[in-house]
Amino acid sequence: MSLFQDIESIEDHRVDANKDYELADIIFLTIAAVLCGAKGWKAINIFGEAQLDWLRE
Repeated sequence: MSLFQDIESIEDHRVDANKDYELADIIFLTIAAVLCGAKGWKAINIFGEAQLDWLRE
């Protein structure tokens, strides 16, 4: 299995009304941001906004 297949196989228990983004996208963003040095949710958010085009590829 690839990393993306592993991430996509995680069951999402969130309520549908709270799903602005796919769970796999959130997990990948978090991993990428932390690997790039983000320390905390605010830094992860800033990373995600700055790298949005790259993340959508």
